[in-house]
Amino acid sequence: MRPRLPPAIPLALLLGLILLLTGACLGRGPTLRPGWAGVAFSQDRVFVGTQEGRVVALDKATGSYQASYPPEGTPPLPAVYGGPTVHGDRVYVGGYNGKVYALRADDLSLIWQFPPDARTLGPVVGGLTVADGLLLFGASDGYLRALDVESGEERWRYPTQDKVWSTPTVQGDTVYFGAMDHGVYAVSITTGEPRWEEPFRAGGAVAGAPVVAQGKVLVGSFDRNFYALDAVTGKELWRFRGDNWFWAGAAADATRVYAISMSGTLYALDLAGNLLRQEKLGLGGPALAPPLLLDSLLVVTSDEGWVYVMDPPTLQQKPPGYNLGARVRGTIAVDQGTIYVNTSAKDQGVWALRLTGKQEKLWGPVPPRPKER
Repeated sequence: MRPRLPPAIPLALLLGLILLLTGACLGRGPTLRPGWAGVAFSQDRVFVGTQEGRVVALDKATGSYQASYPPEGTPPLPAVYGGPTVHGDRVYVGGYNGKVYALRADDLSLIWQFPPDARTLGPVVGGLTVADGLLLFGASDGYLRALDVESGEERWRYPTQDKVWSTPTVQGDTVYFGAMDHGVYAVSITTGEPRWEEPFRAGGAVAGAPVVAQGKVLVGSFDRNFYALDAVTGKELWRFRGDNWFWAGAAADATRVYAISMSGTLYALDLAGNLLRQEKLGLGGPALAPPLLLDSLLVVTSDEGWVYVMDPPTLQQKPPGYNLGARVRGTIAVDQGTIYVNTSAKDQGVWALRLTGKQEKLWGPVPPRPKER
């Protein structure tokens, strides 16, 4: 049976409270600024959401400005928290205004928006996922939705008991996601019907994207536990206790999973839940971006602006690393050994860094807006 929705808690209050508590845990004051969006790319462009509430296209080779939505000179969106998603010749993005947009990748002109009328879904904070002709995303009204990628028509929706900030993960014909109601869910990508007899209930909110590896759903929670669930049944297999909340998603390969706590402690666990190594990183603030596995490298970004490049088996840092000079809180995009990173400072912006072979900066920082004429 599908759960009923309780009265909504104001998103700004909840997000502000989370950041306030996080700051208290880490010994820092709270900060709440838009522009946590990650980066996406096509063959020749990089797309990013900005603090000014626009989706911007940059040249992939040089970082030069190409286009934006809404266009310059028109009112912006309120904010973009989740990163854009590219599929074919389209870019999809969710806004803090409770709308989801489909844009043409060549000029960022609008194709459709959902809902198409004046209704809103509540702020869209997490990322969007495309699979099997569907655009999957959660919103602050408590639903996971599936839209037709071409038309934007709703195919199905699944209710939780609170906001859905988790980016959906698709494995086979199942969609896995977490919610602020402490739940981890598995639903059919075709119908939206539940796969598990009941959702798994953690002891705290689940904001990060689940990772699926070797038949296990791996996900962290605000209760300081990192969980492994049976992907078929949803039953708990093991849990690992960290030193703080787990907000960011994890990274996993065939034998290990890497998870980072809000305090900046990076844990390497085997898939049986045994701690292999841990490393305390000086992140300078909450860890909100998930780690990234790139060939034989593990990449972790920091609130101080550092990009740490590490050896996965040992968690030892590989010099030189990069200091971007501004917070990194969005998901990193990677293409052929190059990562694209969005920072939170208005006078900074997007970087392109080559990490495999010769490590070097290709371009950046590029403010994601056109130069003033």
